[in-house]
Amino acid sequence: MLPNWSLETPTIEKIAFDLNVDPFFMAAIRRAEAGREGREFGVLSEEANTYEAQARACAATIRHHLVTYMDNPLTQIQSLHCQRLCYSKAFIQQFANGWAPRGANNDPTGLNKNWLDNVCFAYFSYCAQGMVK
Repeated sequence: MLPNWSLETPTIEKIAFDLNVDPFFMAAIRRAEAGREGREFGVLSEEANTYEAQARACAATIRHHLVTYMDNPLTQIQSLHCQRLCYSKAFIQQFANGWAPRGANNDPTGLNKNWLDNVCFAYFSYCAQGMVK
């Protein structure tokens, strides 16, 4: 199900702020996953069966990857609209290896092969525009 940004953005921003992660990255994951109710961010956990729990699990996983990532996870994005630091493609690739690995048992149709490109496209678009659309 595609996101309803007017309803979802406040929750994403609050949780991202609470856990000190980039809300644009959370929004890109949400867009790529486009999960049904209770699986909006693609979190496969019985405890994460609400939108807020899905978002919190997503943000906690991002934070964990940021803490354990051995290189600089940031890159600079410059556009007509803004200049800001965003997560690098290398960091997103490392995140994708754990979040949406290719050949995973829970991906019988092979959609994870598109996850990295879909998330990067959405994320870097959001970063360059300074907003989620």
